[in-house]
Amino acid sequence: MREIEQFQKRITELADRAYARGIVLFSDFLDLNQQNALRGIRWKEHGIQLRISGGYSDAERQMAAFVPDALSFSDPSENTSALHPGEAAPGWPFPIAVISVRPSAPRYAENLSHRDFLGSILSLGIERSLIGDLIVRENTASVFCVERMASYLCAELTRVRHTEVLTEQHAPDSISLSIATEEQIGSVASLRLDALIALAFGIPRSRASLLVQSGVVFVNAKLVTSNGHPPHENDLISVRGLGKCRFCQVLHQTKKGRMMVRMERFI
Repeated sequence: MREIEQFQKRITELADRAYARGIVLFSDFLDLNQQNALRGIRWKEHGIQLRISGGYSDAERQMAAFVPDALSFSDPSENTSALHPGEAAPGWPFPIAVISVRPSAPRYAENLSHRDFLGSILSLGIERSLIGDLIVRENTASVFCVERMASYLCAELTRVRHTEVLTEQHAPDSISLSIATEEQIGSVASLRLDALIALAFGIPRSRASLLVQSGVVFVNAKLVTSNGHPPHENDLISVRGLGKCRFCQVLHQTKKGRMMVRMERFI
């Protein structure tokens, strides 16, 4: 709790500087706990419009933009305490870059995992908050990072494990990302969060229930600790240690009264 309070103090000080100077300021990348903490702050009282983005749709680690009301072009009636995932502050693109990292000799490369890429990046002395999501496909990683770190990362990251790699910088809107998902269709006794998690990740409902109660489940970046939380279509569910899934829709009700639902699990 103390850690969250300290974070809220630091982040409101940043927002207050943005208001006082009349400029847009950005945080580094925030994890899900930090994003959840943003919801406990009444940004309207700070004269700030809040926007967040991770560089692509459905990013887990997000950067916050603090836009003074005087610079905002949004509807004055808008609820400024709300989060708007993926939405940039009008006229101010987020300072996010994407670095592609691939083996220089694919034929002789090791099988490289998300952990391998991240470990090599952090071993350069780069703080985790400066790195957003890493998307790994076919031994190539797309690494989202704060823009000011891009040239350093490109220059210094030459090896992942024992594999020599090549790096190239891109703007987020210049690349096409294919996020792999796996569709799962199954029945649940009721539309409860623990039931959906159990279906998506193939785990017992009892374990899913404990995960929710232990504070490691986030729905649309909001911490949820009640298994009875009512899901809505297209809710993004993140479970620390397991991954992400999306509740897509209820397909129909079975003759036995169970709900047939469609889920997507990010793989």
